[in-house]
Amino acid sequence: ARARGGSLALAQDGWMASGDTLLPRDRSRSPLHPRQPQASSGGRRADLSSLARQLCLPVAGPETPQKSLQPPRAALAGDALGGDALGVLWGRDQLTGRVRVEFQQGGQGKLRTVSLRTLSGEGFISKKGLVLSTASGYFTATTVGLIRDAKLSTDTVTKVFDSFVGDGKATFVVKEKGFFQESRVLLSHVDPRDLAALVKALRP
Repeated sequence: ARARGGSLALAQDGWMASGDTLLPRDRSRSPLHPRQPQASSGGRRADLSSLARQLCLPVAGPETPQKSLQPPRAALAGDALGGDALGVLWGRDQLTGRVRVEFQQGGQGKLRTVSLRTLSGEGFISKKGLVLSTASGYFTATTVGLIRDAKLSTDTVTKVFDSFVGDGKATFVVKEKGFFQESRVLLSHVDPRDLAALVKALRP
């Protein structure tokens, strides 16, 4: 009876017997298992923010707007060229036609016009047209088949004569870095639609 009464008293006090050992029914009350304080959501967020700052990570709060990813500038430039400036030339790498490049030599009123020869050495007119490029969103048209290539771009073209675009003819005045004289690139036998798009893309 005493043992039963003792057990009842111990049970009322929150203890239970396990063999010869007394254990608390709620282990959180045991000195061996102290109750841990519950951290509030605000405290956990502050701890995580502090840890993120120590690790040099971005901290995004619940109301922090996320920035949208932007395409690279080169892609934006390419889209702009394709939609507006290049027209029928977009996606093409060559423009067919005949090309002649001239420049002036001499001085003191004794200027003479000199034409670049073809690579074959037979004449001054290349029938290989122009090579087109939109590398990194930057449009260029380069002559092919002459002893020196002339590059046409918005940085090198200073003037355009386009009165005969309807006949497939146009002249571009080009000032290239490293060359003192301006040169004239004369195009002929070019599709008028292609030539009109080229003039629009390169007009200074």
